[in-house]
Amino acid sequence: MGNLDDNKFTWVIKNVPTLNSDMLFSNYFVIGGCSWRVVAHSKENNFKESLSLTLIVAEDSAQKMGCGWSRYAKISFTLVNQISEILSQRIESNPPFKKTKLNNDGEVSKDLIREVPVIMESIVVNGFHVLPSQVEFLKRIFEKHPDVAKEFRPTNRIVKTAYMNVLLSLIETLRQSPREISMNDLVGACGLLRSMKEAGFQLDWLEKKLNEVLEKKEKEEAYETRMREIQEEMKDLKAKVLDVGAPLRLDDVV
Repeated sequence: MGNLDDNKFTWVIKNVPTLNSDMLFSNYFVIGGCSWRVVAHSKENNFKESLSLTLIVAEDSAQKMGCGWSRYAKISFTLVNQISEILSQRIESNPPFKKTKLNNDGEVSKDLIREVPVIMESIVVNGFHVLPSQVEFLKRIFEKHPDVAKEFRPTNRIVKTAYMNVLLSLIETLRQSPREISMNDLVGACGLLRSMKEAGFQLDWLEKKLNEVLEKKEKEEAYETRMREIQEEMKDLKAKVLDVGAPLRLDDVV
């Protein structure tokens, strides 16, 4: 799905892991008087292990601009984590590029390509495939809690990755201050934690932290409720003081 707005083109690719092709093409769009197209391609395994983006210009547009032309474009890629926005990944690139086209057979010309570096690839940490940005985070978890996934039963790679993303999401949620987390978020976190433990994760340490955050949130909400009550009481008291100090009406005296 593509959308063009104010010299910006947005292309949404849904359910990436279920795609049955290693190359996808957006519709052509016109920006700066040139016709462009975005190509998403995978090195292998139909986007399950890697994803790269390529911005190409239509051959007729390149011919109109003549020899020696160059352009700068800002390209951003967001990998949306449907469980937690915190774990969504956004990467931007400002690549200068020259003439880029498709061969007669429809494939991207290897010698004329301007490619955004690989922005989605998986790295294995203790049997779990995660994004490069998650590697150090996950290593720290296994260093502090080496038995965290010792009893984890699922063996399917996609299922394992999904569970690990939930775990990382829970940890990121609990790292926030109580003011940044809603009670609904914490209730949802409790449900996810139960599911993780049922799947075999050893998460007593995380459950303890969740209970601490819940207690802090309950106290915070109690304090905020009391503060609102005090503010209302102060308003009533101020109104009474003003009423006492107000000059008497003529009817009150005569």
